[in-house]
Amino acid sequence: MYLCCLSTSRSSTDKLAFDVGLQEDTTGEACWWTIHPASKQRSEGEKVRVGDDLILVSVSSERYLHLSYGNGSLHVDAAFQQTLWSVAPISSGSEAAQGYLIGGDVLRLLHGHMDECLTVPSGEHGEEQRRTVHYEGGAVSVHARSLWRLETLRVAWSGSHIRWGQPFRLRHVTTGKYLSLMEDKSLLLMDKEKADVKSTAFTFRSSKVR
Repeated sequence: MYLCCLSTSRSSTDKLAFDVGLQEDTTGEACWWTIHPASKQRSEGEKVRVGDDLILVSVSSERYLHLSYGNGSLHVDAAFQQTLWSVAPISSGSEAAQGYLIGGDVLRLLHGHMDECLTVPSGEHGEEQRRTVHYEGGAVSVHARSLWRLETLRVAWSGSHIRWGQPFRLRHVTTGKYLSLMEDKSLLLMDKEKADVKSTAFTFRSSKVR
C-alpha cells in the first residue's frame, strides 16, 4: 500500500484540500511525493538525516501533506498549508536481535500474566475521558487503542536496543499523546506540547519493588 493524494475532498474547513489515503495502484503521480527541508540549514540535494524536519509535497496536486483538525479529530490531507514532519527510523538496517526491544517498537503492555492490557477508552467517549488510561481485557487486545510506541531518550539513534534502567517515553498510537505521571500519582495522556520529560519518562526494571 502506498500513501496517495486522492481526487476527493471531504474537508469541511478547507475546500481546496484533497484527501490522503492508501492504495495499491501506483499508476500516475498520485503516489509520488517530494521531500523538502524545513530548515534553512539544509538545502535541496543534501542527504536527509535522522531527526530532520521536512515538508512533503504531492507531485500530482502540488499540495503539502498536512495535519488538519476538524469535527473534533485530527486527519491528514493534502493542502496549501504546511505541516512539519520528521524522520524517525526504527532500525539501523542491520538484522534486529529477536526477542529484544528497540526504540520505535509498537507494543501492548499486559498486566502481569493476565490478558488485560493498558489502553484508553474507545472513540465514542469524549476527548477528556480519552486522556485516562486503564487496564482492559477482551477484544481491546486486537484494537489499535491498546498500542503504544516506545520512544527512547538520551540516545543518538532512536532505533537502538532498550536496556534495563534506560529512560523512554510511551506514545499512544491512535491519539499521539504521551503517557504521563501526574503529581497525584495518576496516569493520564498528555499532548506533545505539554509532555515534559520529567513526567513522561519511564524505565524498565528487572524485578518488582516491594
